[in-house]
Amino acid sequence: MLYLISLGFSEKGMSLEALEAARSCQRLYIEQYTSPGKPIAGLERILGKRIGVLERAGLEEKSGKIIREA
Repeated sequence: MLYLISLGFSEKGMSLEALEAARSCQRLYIEQYTSPGKPIAGLERILGKRIGVLERAGLEEKSGKIIREA
């Protein structure tokens, strides 16, 4: 299953449903093109998982990393 979850302005803006979905994932990535520099340590603490940083190309290319893993 592939989820695309918006953080909103911060992890505090995530819905409970989004938090549940993120916690159920085997792998988590954050794309920071539109919101560069968002700290992810707090989000990793909330979710109890490591988050990899995904470059924009990993989302936009048909053969990008996220599509291959999904």
